[in-house]
Amino acid sequence: MLHDVPETWELKPLSDLADYHNGRAFKPEDWTDQGLPIVRIAQINDPDAEYDYYAGKDVEPRHLINDGDILFSWSATLTAIKWSRGPGILNQHIFKVVPRLGIDRDFLLYTILNSIDVLAGHSHGSTMKHIKKGVLKLHQVPVPPLSEQCRIGEILSSVDEAIQATQAVIEQTRKVKRGVLGRLLTRGIGHTRFRQTEIGEIPETWGLGKLRDVSCHITSGSRGWAQYYTDEGALFVRSQNIRDGVLDFADRQHVRVPTNAEGARTLVCPDDLLFTITGNGVGNVAKVPNGLGPAYVSQHIGLVRLNEPDLADLFVAFFSPSGPGNVQITGSQYGQSKPGLSLENIRQFVVPIPPPTEARRIIAMIRDFTTAEMIAIDHSSHLSALKSGLMSDLLTGRKRASDHLLMAAE
Repeated sequence: MLHDVPETWELKPLSDLADYHNGRAFKPEDWTDQGLPIVRIAQINDPDAEYDYYAGKDVEPRHLINDGDILFSWSATLTAIKWSRGPGILNQHIFKVVPRLGIDRDFLLYTILNSIDVLAGHSHGSTMKHIKKGVLKLHQVPVPPLSEQCRIGEILSSVDEAIQATQAVIEQTRKVKRGVLGRLLTRGIGHTRFRQTEIGEIPETWGLGKLRDVSCHITSGSRGWAQYYTDEGALFVRSQNIRDGVLDFADRQHVRVPTNAEGARTLVCPDDLLFTITGNGVGNVAKVPNGLGPAYVSQHIGLVRLNEPDLADLFVAFFSPSGPGNVQITGSQYGQSKPGLSLENIRQFVVPIPPPTEARRIIAMIRDFTTAEMIAIDHSSHLSALKSGLMSDLLTGRKRASDHLLMAAE
C-alpha cells in the first residue's frame, strides 16, 4: 500500500509513464548465422548467452533496440534492464519501454524494478509466469517532477555503476586466482623435475593419495531430519549452502540437536570438507570454517574429515570447478536426470600432497585470494543492500533525492 506522497508528486498508473512495445514473434526458420542478434530472455539473464540472428529487412522500428533502451521481461523472468550490448532485434515476451514526455529514462527503469514484486503478485500461468499489460494500468506509482526524477535516476545509477565495478573486480580476482592456483596445484613452487601420475604431472617430491587414505572419517547425512527442524538451534547444512568453495547460509535452516548416534556421526568440525553428493550443484565442495558452531549435514552432503586439517584449503581449491581435481568429480557422477556422487566415489578421489613447508606456502596464497574475493563479494552485497534501501526510500518520497546527492557523488 502506498503512503502519502510529497505535495509536488503525483500517483500515476505505470502504463502512463511509457509506451510498452512487445518484441517480435520469431520462428526457428527465421534464424540465421548473420544479421542482427535476436535478444531473448536468455540474453537478459546471462550476458554470455549465445545469440541467434535475423538478416531480414522487414524489421519494424519498434522491435529494434540499441544501447540505453529499457527492456522489461514480462514472462518467466520478471525483470528490467538498461540494454548496453549494441543493436539487436527484440524477441517476444520482452517489452521495449519508451518513456513518455516528462519521464526520465533512469527513473523509469528503477520504478519498474521497484514494482516487480507487486507485479509478480498479479502474474498468470502455472508453469510460465507472465503479466498482462492490464496490470500496468492498475499499478500506481509515485511520480515526482522531472528534475527530481533525474536526481533519483542519477543516484541509483551511480550505485549500479559501483556494483558493476565491484563485480568486475570479483571476476578479475577469480580469473587470476584460477590461473595462479591451477599452476600451483600441478607445478608447485620452484620445481624443475616432474613425474606423470593418474592426475597428471606433479613435482617429483610430491606425494599422492586417495581421500580415504588421508582421512579419518567419511560419511553423509541421514534421512529424517525434518522431524528435528526448528526456528533456532544448530545449523543444518544442505546442498544449497555450498557455493564457490564457501558455506553460504543466506538460505538458513536450524535443527534441534538429535540425541542418537546419528547426531554424533553427522556433526561437522572445523576444516571438514563438505561435498554435495545429490541435489543442486552436485560436486560443489567447501570447508567448514572456524566459529561456525554446532552444525549437521543433510543426506545430500558427503563429509570428509582429514588427518591433516591444514590441507583443507588446498583440497577445496583442487576440487573446485576450475581446479585440476574437478575432472574426477565430473567423471564419477552417475545418473543423467539427477546426477549424484557416491561416498565410494569420494573415497577414491586422488589428491596431491606437497611437502609440509611447500603446502603451507601454497595454502597461504589460496587464503590470500579467497580473502580478497570475499572482501569484494561483501562490498558488492553491501552496495546491493544500499541500492535496495535507496530505491524503496527515494521512489516513494520517504526520503528526498536532495538528501542523498552528496553520498551519490562519493
